[in-house]
Amino acid sequence: MKNGYERLVDMYSSWPEQFIRGYRAGSHVRLEWEGYVVFCGMGGSGSAGDFASIILEDLGFGKVVGVVKGFKLPPWIGGETLVVAVSYSGNTYETLRCIKEAEVRKAPILAVTSGGTLWDYSSKKGLAVARVSEGLVPRAALAEMVGAIVGALDPSKEDGGGSSLVSKVSEALSRVSFAEFRRMARGFYRGGPVVVSSCGRFGLVAERWRTELGENSKVIAKSEVYPESGHNDIVAWQSSDQKASFVIVEGPWEPECNRVMDRVARVYSEHGPLLTYRVRAGHLPGALLEAALAGGFFSVALALERGLDPIDTSIISEFKDSFRGLDPLR
Repeated sequence: MKNGYERLVDMYSSWPEQFIRGYRAGSHVRLEWEGYVVFCGMGGSGSAGDFASIILEDLGFGKVVGVVKGFKLPPWIGGETLVVAVSYSGNTYETLRCIKEAEVRKAPILAVTSGGTLWDYSSKKGLAVARVSEGLVPRAALAEMVGAIVGALDPSKEDGGGSSLVSKVSEALSRVSFAEFRRMARGFYRGGPVVVSSCGRFGLVAERWRTELGENSKVIAKSEVYPESGHNDIVAWQSSDQKASFVIVEGPWEPECNRVMDRVARVYSEHGPLLTYRVRAGHLPGALLEAALAGGFFSVALALERGLDPIDTSIISEFKDSFRGLDPLR
């Protein structure tokens, strides 16, 4: 039987196939929706909404208004806004509360899930559902959930089996392997926090690496997103003797970002080890998911360096016990 790290590496390694499966699942419930969209989701499922928002915008769908990561929808949401409820397990309390509220407000709903209460409830109510594969952990199912959302809302109306988008993303993901991150992680971490930085729309990737390092590597991590962090976060390193470990994720940026991140790298290198991951994909959807996959692999590799089980997140189960006995759909 495979151990936790081997199982998690297998899940991340399946991202090329995951995106294809997800896009096809979404295509089966393709929505001809031209209004506003809001996502609801927590953790890895909420992250799927973050990534799908930028990818859809890049594809020409420009009406995503945000991702709700909590119990309540914004007060202005009603019948003119599609609510996309994303919960890999189908049992996320906060997301189920949002879907119930969306029903009360008569907002159209799309559910993205592998099963659980969300699947049962959506099936009973006749809601649109894009069902993704079971047996993964939510953070390692990102590619399939993003694929399902994009497949359902893709304004290009491409065929889910062989579209250029699906092919490009799958190819970009297939070029990323765990072995290179195993080498990167050796000798990198010397205690203290890990700071992950990126620029522009790739700030989303820095946030994703932060959460992956928390869940998989069990290290305190923070993200610094430029150019905004150049007006606040960077000052902490001005006179600090704090040691940290730093990662910069470089994407296909605008020219200003290259100039900014060169300066940031010089600052970081004075305070601890610095790694740079340069995204290879030249198109935004593939580049975003490639960078997210890199964060997953690197965080698993760092967990191995620390002698920890990357798949163990038992403290989250303890947190979820806070909702025991509450009915989110009452």
